[in-house]
Parts: sequence; C-alpha cells; structure tokens
Amino acid sequence: MAFDDKLHIIYVNGQIQDDTPLGLLMHDFHCINPDDMHYKILADRVKYSNFAVA
Repeated sequence: MAFDDKLHIIYVNGQIQDDTPLGLLMHDFHCINPDDMHYKILADRVKYSNFAVA
C-alpha cells in the first residue's frame, strides 16, 4: 500500500543489539539508565526528560 505523503517507514529488529551503529542505537532505546547508553546526545536527552518528570 502506498501513501502520497512522501514519508518512508523503516522497520528494524530492536532485539539485535550488536556493535554496529544501529545495534548500539537499539541498545540505547532499551536502556533505562542513561549512563549505560552509547550515544551521548540521546543519554543527555533522557537525563533531561527524567529530571523534568521527577
């Protein structure tokens, strides 16, 4: 089915958390503790979000 919205949907297997850039990102998406994340920009955002909610 095609939509005329010029967007693309990409599905990824989030269970694969290997040492590739995508695998590291999937690891970070599953992390609860921002200190365990590989990507600093995402970890900083999660820290900010958790602080704002608390």
